Amino acid sequence: MSNFDLRYRPNPAPKRTRTFWQDVGDTYKFVYKPVVSRIAQGDIFGFEEDPEFEVTSEMIKGMPYELQEDIVMSKSQKEFDYRSRLWDEMDSVRQNLAINKSIGAGLFAGVFDPINLIPIPTVWGVGFWRGAKRMATAGASLTAGQELARGYNDPHYQPIESVLAIGGSALLSGALGGAIGGLSKRFGSNYTRTAYYDDGADEIKQVTYEGDVIESTAERIYDSSPAQGTDPKLITYEPKLTFDGRYGKKQPMPEPTIIKVDDEGNANVSDVIIPKMPPGYKIQFVSTNKIKNEAGKMRIISAYTDNVNKIIYINPKYIMGELYNKKGWTNPKLSGVKALPEDTFSTPQEWLDFIIMHEVMHTRNAPETLGFLKRTDPNYKKRLADYENTINDLALREIRRQRNNTNYNGKIDGTLGKRVRVKPSPANKKDNIDDNLIVLNPKLMSVDTPELLKKGFNKEPSDYNKFLQSKYADRSLRKDKEPDALPEKAFGLEFFMKGSIYGRTVTRYQSLAMRQLLERMMGDRNIMYRDAKKGVEPTGDGNVTGGSVSLNAGRWELWTLNDFVKFARDEYQGMFTGIKETKEFATMDIRYYSTSLKAFLANRKDKKVMTPAMFNQEVGRVIMNASRPESYGVIKHPIPQVENVAKKFNEIMQLVKKEGDNVHFFNTEAGLQYRYQTQYRHFGEVIDDLKRYETLLAQPKPSIPKNVIVALHKNAQYYAGQYLDNLRSMEKEMFFRDILTQNASGRLEELLQSIKVQRESAKDTFGKILNTVQEKNYGARFNTDIDEIKHFNNYLRNHYEEDLMILKTILEDSKTNPMSAETKNYVKVLVERLNSADDFKRMGIDIFKFKDQEFIGTTRQVKALNNLLKKMREGMSINQKAYYSSLKNGMATVGKRARQRKAMDEEAFYIHRDYMVPAIMDHREAFTKFLMAHFKKNPKAQLKTAMRYMKVGATRFKYKKVYYEVNEDLINQIARDKATQAINGMIRDTENLNIDNIHSRGTNAFVKLRKVDIPNYMFLKDYNGIADFIDTDVVAIARVYLRQMGVNLEAARMFDGDRFATYEMYRTMEDIIIRYGDEFANNPKYEIDKLNRHRENVEDIFNITLGRINQNTDMGSKSNQLMQGLMNFAQTLMMGSATIAGMADPMKIVLAKGFKDTFGRELADWQTNLLAHEAKLRAGKATLMSGEGFDTRLNVAGQRVADQADQSSNSYNRAFGKIGDKILNALGKINTGFYSFNLLNQWTASWKRQVAWIANDNIYRLAEAVGTGKLYDDYDVDLKIYTSYGFGKEKLKRLYTLWKKYDGPKLYKAKNTYYTNIDKWMDEDPNLARDLLATIRAEQNNTIVTPGNSDKTYMHYGIGKFSHWDEGMKDRHHNLFKIPLQFMSWAFAAVNRIMISTLQGRHKGVLSGATAMLAAGMLSDYIRNPGWWAYKSEEERILKAIEYSGLTAYFLDINNILEVMSNNNFGIRPLMGTENPFTGTPEDIISEPFGPVGGMGADLYKLFQKDTATDRKASIIRRMIPFNNVFYLKWLFNSAQKSVVDTLE
Repeated sequence: MSNFDLRYRPNPAPKRTRTFWQDVGDTYKFVYKPVVSRIAQGDIFGFEEDPEFEVTSEMIKGMPYELQEDIVMSKSQKEFDYRSRLWDEMDSVRQNLAINKSIGAGLFAGVFDPINLIPIPTVWGVGFWRGAKRMATAGASLTAGQELARGYNDPHYQPIESVLAIGGSALLSGALGGAIGGLSKRFGSNYTRTAYYDDGADEIKQVTYEGDVIESTAERIYDSSPAQGTDPKLITYEPKLTFDGRYGKKQPMPEPTIIKVDDEGNANVSDVIIPKMPPGYKIQFVSTNKIKNEAGKMRIISAYTDNVNKIIYINPKYIMGELYNKKGWTNPKLSGVKALPEDTFSTPQEWLDFIIMHEVMHTRNAPETLGFLKRTDPNYKKRLADYENTINDLALREIRRQRNNTNYNGKIDGTLGKRVRVKPSPANKKDNIDDNLIVLNPKLMSVDTPELLKKGFNKEPSDYNKFLQSKYADRSLRKDKEPDALPEKAFGLEFFMKGSIYGRTVTRYQSLAMRQLLERMMGDRNIMYRDAKKGVEPTGDGNVTGGSVSLNAGRWELWTLNDFVKFARDEYQGMFTGIKETKEFATMDIRYYSTSLKAFLANRKDKKVMTPAMFNQEVGRVIMNASRPESYGVIKHPIPQVENVAKKFNEIMQLVKKEGDNVHFFNTEAGLQYRYQTQYRHFGEVIDDLKRYETLLAQPKPSIPKNVIVALHKNAQYYAGQYLDNLRSMEKEMFFRDILTQNASGRLEELLQSIKVQRESAKDTFGKILNTVQEKNYGARFNTDIDEIKHFNNYLRNHYEEDLMILKTILEDSKTNPMSAETKNYVKVLVERLNSADDFKRMGIDIFKFKDQEFIGTTRQVKALNNLLKKMREGMSINQKAYYSSLKNGMATVGKRARQRKAMDEEAFYIHRDYMVPAIMDHREAFTKFLMAHFKKNPKAQLKTAMRYMKVGATRFKYKKVYYEVNEDLINQIARDKATQAINGMIRDTENLNIDNIHSRGTNAFVKLRKVDIPNYMFLKDYNGIADFIDTDVVAIARVYLRQMGVNLEAARMFDGDRFATYEMYRTMEDIIIRYGDEFANNPKYEIDKLNRHRENVEDIFNITLGRINQNTDMGSKSNQLMQGLMNFAQTLMMGSATIAGMADPMKIVLAKGFKDTFGRELADWQTNLLAHEAKLRAGKATLMSGEGFDTRLNVAGQRVADQADQSSNSYNRAFGKIGDKILNALGKINTGFYSFNLLNQWTASWKRQVAWIANDNIYRLAEAVGTGKLYDDYDVDLKIYTSYGFGKEKLKRLYTLWKKYDGPKLYKAKNTYYTNIDKWMDEDPNLARDLLATIRAEQNNTIVTPGNSDKTYMHYGIGKFSHWDEGMKDRHHNLFKIPLQFMSWAFAAVNRIMISTLQGRHKGVLSGATAMLAAGMLSDYIRNPGWWAYKSEEERILKAIEYSGLTAYFLDINNILEVMSNNNFGIRPLMGTENPFTGTPEDIISEPFGPVGGMGADLYKLFQKDTATDRKASIIRRMIPFNNVFYLKWLFNSAQKSVVDTLE
């Protein structure tokens, strides 16, 4: 024992004289002394225990109570001495600083604190605001780490000190960073410009600029012919509205004027189409370079736009002659305009095309629309060069887009149309119209629908179909298994992929075709496959659209949505403050939040003050009210910002429409025709296969085992049935539209509705063919009377019977309701189709020849059809070939009525309709009467027929197969039934997020037709006087719409219009049967069952990806809503420290990339090369185009990490009454912002953005190596990794070519770091752009682990798959099944994205990354509960560090469950001789398998037990308070708990 005096002596009062520099020194001691002392002591990880040492009361006598608490647990004299001494020293420092309380000394120490100087290189030359934001973030982050270390070692530490230190550091660092960034920006810009000038890239000239015309004092460039004078001859062209085949449909588009001028000034034909210009603008070609502008001044020009008179003047002779020879594009006259590369234009015509397009883009894009000042603004010229650069970029992109698209045509079917020469009429007597103008004339190119359809079936297949024909060209019936289709080996742990639906399905069969299909749908590249090392991408070589459906959807649900949300916030901000842009800080729109808070508080006093929600709702009303007849198509509002957001929303909807039409997604006539033709072709292939297999089955000894042929035959019949359903449903859908449009018979409407329902359930019926047929029925020979063939023939007869009943009903109704022209044509098709049965033929076709073409049904015809219906029940033979051949004629005759609807019958602007179920339930009777009144005012089908019966005095009317007396009561009953049916559909669709019937498999009515055909504005309270029955919040509407629409649209793009990839499903199932022929031959029953389960899993994967997994479920039931409410409540209680749990996230970057790729190259560039700053600024926003990194603005962390419900609050149906719904709604709203409140959104978004920069750097660096052949050390590893992401060698070559073409090496590369220029070339190669963005998004989600659909089990979606255990059991869908795995999504994702990927060799920094993650895990454990951490054993600390690092995924979670449930009898801790601290009570053991909700139940049970201690009850109550676990508020809640317990005890 030492001779240390054990009595405690307080420090004497310090002298009152302290200098400034002494205060500075003490400030540094305050921050660094606790850590430095601990390091100097040499016991960083704890003091060695002295078993003979014990703290006595005499030793601590006289010490302050706080010191006694800290020192009493000392394990040795050395530790006791250290703690006593440190207490004295830090107490002295604090007292010294309290003397002067020198703010200046603190500021000086802060400015020159090394921790605050570290980020300075990162802000050099970036400007004030960027520098402030960047350095404030870095300073706060570094100080936070500093405070963690200080807080652990300073015995006087108080949490409020860290709050002040971090806040002060953010402010001080921000000010310092802003000053450095602003002052150095001018130097950095001048340095860069000088470098460019030295390279010959730019030439600085002193000129002035007025309007769109250069005014120069130099001598004239070109002396025109004096004969022209000031009255030149003009070649005039005014754009007209016509057909543009690029968009795949008729719509108002510019008539494509194609003008070329040769060296002599003669107009020739060009391949450039002039886009639509504003009304009134025209182009005039002049042969003089002198022209008067709007002000009457004479100008020397090559091209000039007169915006007053709306004329674009072009001097082609000068442009194509002297100006081209001088290569004018390399020598811009305006200072700041970027020179174009010398090889940009290879012919005079290309140069002329560009100048024309440049001027046209001026008319289409006024400066203010691109974010610049108006031309009338005095400061307009200051950013004129930037504006001109933007116009140049737009012109070049449009020309390149056109020249890369070879399918300019005037035909809906996509065939290459001829270009037709026409001669426009002169606009005035001076017009000299050249005969060589070329346009697409719709009148000369139009064909009627039957002719179009006929040509369509003989046309050239699409690129996708060519790919399919090539992929499945091998029709051999013997193929080997493909082990390379499986995941790369990971020391056997790849087995645990099977825990997810996707993993189980993708590993079941060794079939590349199946793997590639699944990867193209749900693949998010979370693991590596064996063939990656051979250069094979996950989707193979046939992915003609790029990326995967799941990843590509990010363009809509993340990137486009973020763009709109930011725009809406900017406009709202501008409305209040005049400052439009909401600057980001730590990924948060701080200025917007501040404005919103002020508005919210002001709204408490004055309800007219607009909150953000009110603003968004007002925008929705403006859009909806634009469909009112008195203001149709007009977006008008007194607040210009409301108008701006409304127009932005409409632009997005138009973009969706354009993209949807291009990929044949929407049910337009063109879309339906295209899909029908494609599926008809595929249907024919399946029928051919059926005949092939039937021929083989008829052979006594076929070449392959008969059981294999049987399985192939069953598979072909299953998909033949699917195709038949799809084709028939498309035809019936179009005919149904005709019936609704022409207000035809009620009975026909009822019949068609019934058929629709039957078709939707037909899949389940026909699916039985694969389960119920016994193998013995095939016998030694193929028997056409066996069960399977009978089943298929019966299935076909059902379709035949439907056609028969439709024809019969049409004929019956034609007696009182004459047929329309369209119905007459359809009757002809039906007669032709029904003639495929011999019994129909025997009736004689003459019976259906109509007298005098009146098309009125006769009693004889109806009677004959009734007799035929009776015969069908006895059996009927149908000629399949004749029936199938007649199918293609049906689509040619239906749907024309829908095309004839007037514009005023449609919404002026499409906006998704999200019904307000609470309002409907509160006013159900009033809403029912409102719908009834509308239906009666606009009667259709049954209702109109009944009203007509009453008008003519009829006495009876058949309704629902019962005759009723015709009176007002019957009319009201029919109207009420229609209203009730409509309301039930609204509630169900809202609960299941079924946007405009998008979940329908066959023919979604997306955007085109709605179930309730009432304009949106009629659902608003302003019109109906009851309530708003639909949501008007455009931001909320856009969130739901883009999330649901985006993935479906991308699926249509991926699979050529067929979202469900029917053909590929058929062929991949066939591929499996052939490759596993031996298994099917030896054990057919087992293999058929296995294949059926596999098919079901694949279909579930498609449904999950497309958002259809909840279809036909009762998500609005009381029990479902209760379970969801409990899970939402659990999030607010338990996820407050989720950000702390994610502290290992940035270390995962090191694991994936290694230290060099993570920090080395970029940091070295930023310190030594100013070009790195400029290159990064150029890349800017394009780096984040993958859509990830906007978690804060979009509030997506809860949905991804905690399985937050994707359910609108509009769906609450009063199952728990108004109060109950308010509670559930409040929980939902709290969760909406909770993950920003606990900073998880900000934390995740910040690191994902960092990964985006690193990923782009890696990819472009690798692309350069591939393109130039200059390889680097890790080239092979990187190539394998990015091939596994779906970006292989061929794509890297294409990327390098485009990157180089658009000045990548010069403008987007520093010395060692590479940046993206995707925004420059994405229109030129959109497929490659999708692949690149998908790769970057996948890498972001894998590095900063983000759970995706491919990581989850059925239980994550609330599905109990009981049928997989026993065929007699049914599957169940309920939120109850989600509860055990709540908060487990991240752990399941970590299995694939961390553990398996690391063991597969997909990560480059394994040792350094794993070490860093373990360290971060230990730090996370400490921060969660510093007090408890001190008492943990070393074994427990190590276990928790491993668990919180994420390296073991869910395996330590499983271990914890095992330890708790076994009461510490099994598990890792019992093996180590320690115990899990959360065991010991029966309620803990029982609640453990039921997740967080089960834990809440166990806590409540304990709370009401008499033997529960007071402090334990207080702890339980605290844990039941929302936000109690938020890491920066825990101290507050813990202090309150302690105070309450002290008071009670």
